[in-house]
Amino acid sequence: MGDVKSTLKMLIDEAKGSFGDSRTKDTKIVESIAQVKQEWEADWAPLLNSNDDPINPYRLITEINNAVDHENTIMTHDAGHPRDQIMPFYPATVPNSYIGWGKSTHLGYGLPLVIGAKIAHPDKFCVNFMGDTAFGLSGLDLETSVRSGNPILTILLNNSTMGGYDHHMPIAMERYGAGNNTGSYTTIAEGLGAKGIYVEKPEEIVPAIKEAQKTNNDGQSALIEVITQQEARFSRYYNDENETKGKIIK
Repeated sequence: MGDVKSTLKMLIDEAKGSFGDSRTKDTKIVESIAQVKQEWEADWAPLLNSNDDPINPYRLITEINNAVDHENTIMTHDAGHPRDQIMPFYPATVPNSYIGWGKSTHLGYGLPLVIGAKIAHPDKFCVNFMGDTAFGLSGLDLETSVRSGNPILTILLNNSTMGGYDHHMPIAMERYGAGNNTGSYTTIAEGLGAKGIYVEKPEEIVPAIKEAQKTNNDGQSALIEVITQQEARFSRYYNDENETKGKIIK
């Protein structure tokens, strides 16, 4: 137990006394990490660059990375599949530029969170990445951003269903479509005072984000409704005898 700053200084002094002021770089570790990353990116390239119709969520993430200035953007995400999809592929290049978490939050959390980020950093481009079901739980908070004068962007994946629930509740899905959604989210956004932008093709994504950022700069919130497919493949690491090491897992 101790004061953090004082204790860390003591630990640094102790480490320098034991190992010297500098250590030789272990280039083998750096090279190993680079090789694994290269192999991982190659595995995922077909999905990240997919021309599928409807749009594959991973292609959407690629285009987001192409469109935003990461140093001046705060990105967050909602729970569910959008979280699992964007977490491995959106790079955090400076501190506080990415607000992510594991499975510790509920559906709909991301939209109010990104409003808070905008209040804290009004000079940043604040973006929330969420699914249509998550919007159903907190989407009216878009009006809160409009009324409070905190212009944010929500990128909404519209695949007309609650991702993965055909697996979790197959009978209810098959008989009643219990997890399915319908509606026009651009229409809802316009009704709440935001700008609604509708996207169906991959080449429309970057111009839509640029338009939304200009809209934010002019003081108005925006929502981009992207028509996507349901995607059940995720990059995960399983430290077991199979050791998938970030391979595509379904």
